[in-house]
Amino acid sequence: MTHDDMREAAKRRLLSKRGFYRYLAWAAVVTVVLVIIWAATGMGYFWPMWPIIAFVIGTIFSAYSAFGPGSRPISEADIDNEVRKMNGGQ
Repeated sequence: MTHDDMREAAKRRLLSKRGFYRYLAWAAVVTVVLVIIWAATGMGYFWPMWPIIAFVIGTIFSAYSAFGPGSRPISEADIDNEVRKMNGGQ
């Protein structure tokens, strides 16, 4: 893998992570708004659970895409970094 290929893979990985955090933030905001609406309208049947469940499922898939085993190839630098961590960061 060339240096340019590595940089492109790193860029894709960073964009994927940012997308995950952006999705997570929006899901949290929408969830809070829905719960506030539910509370303001009498607190009957907890209907916000349905969009919350959908957000949880979306978060799982988004996290797997951003951080899962197939998110990027393992490079020699990754291996060296992991060895360094195992040796106490030396």
